[in-house]
Amino acid sequence: MSTSSDPVAALTALRAVESGVAREAGGYLRNPVSEPGLTCAVCRRPLDPGATALCPPCASAERTWSTRLSDRTGFITYAGISDQSTRLMYGYKAQAPVPEHTRMMTLLLVVALKAHARCPAVLAEAPVTRWCTVPSLSRRGGRHPLNAIVSGIARGGELRLEPGPDVDPFRARDIDASHFAVPPLDPGQHVLLIDDTWTSGGHAQSAAAALKVSGASQVSTLVVARWLRSDYPATAALWRSRIATSTYRTGTCPWTSGGCP
Repeated sequence: MSTSSDPVAALTALRAVESGVAREAGGYLRNPVSEPGLTCAVCRRPLDPGATALCPPCASAERTWSTRLSDRTGFITYAGISDQSTRLMYGYKAQAPVPEHTRMMTLLLVVALKAHARCPAVLAEAPVTRWCTVPSLSRRGGRHPLNAIVSGIARGGELRLEPGPDVDPFRARDIDASHFAVPPLDPGQHVLLIDDTWTSGGHAQSAAAALKVSGASQVSTLVVARWLRSDYPATAALWRSRIATSTYRTGTCPWTSGGCP
């Protein structure tokens, strides 16, 4: 990606990245679906028959916290429903990272953080002031690969999250603000929180809760991949009716799953 201050050159470079992503990933990545009554308004999981807005985990989180922890959520792609998407999400952060997977993750994040940089600010009616990535609670040594990628792309100052001091490994996927340590924040901060995978949402929502406890006024959570189980009946139905025949489009906004706001 060009770092040129020439806006024409920067736009040309971004369009080249978008074309590359569409060409390379169009066959195995799929844009998430956001449709009332069909997918969860928070996490884009296909809804069970009878549900109208939120899946059970997201509804439970909202009841427990009496609010939405992430004020808005954006998802770049679905994963887990194809072998290639599964390999991508594991391969980029493997002990011996797969170079082509790291490259694809980087390209996906370039598009989301450059082409759609203004979208969370427009939705929040407040500029993004800080960004952070969700660290691993397993305390893996060294820098997380996601942070290494995002730090070269995201605009603004980084806010460093750390694992909390006493995380019970058997409750790591529960939503708990104490799972992450966050420095105190000045009033009015709009934080862009970035995670690689949302399965139950526990990690991202715990991080969002920690940010709110530390004083964040707005948290916009961007996730690379919404993980789906292919053996889940509602997922299988959505795959057949909406996903299987679609093509991944970089112009689809990760925040709206449609046009940019």
